[in-house]
Amino acid sequence: MTKITKHYKVVIWSFYKVSPFSKRKRLADQVLLRIKNYLISKYVLVYVLVESILRAVSMSRIE
Repeated sequence: MTKITKHYKVVIWSFYKVSPFSKRKRLADQVLLRIKNYLISKYVLVYVLVESILRAVSMSRIE
C-alpha cells in the first residue's frame, strides 16, 4: 500500500517538474484528489463496519 502511494507521489511530482503548464498541474491535482478520496472512502467504510459490529455486540450483551 505504501509503495503504491509513494509511486503515485513520484508520478505526480514528475508531472510538476516536467512542465510549468497549468494543464499538467491540474491533471496531477485531479489524480491526487482521486487517490485521496478513494483512500478516505475506504477508511470510512472500514470505520462504519467496525462501529456497526461493535454496536451489535454491545446490544447483544445488554440483552
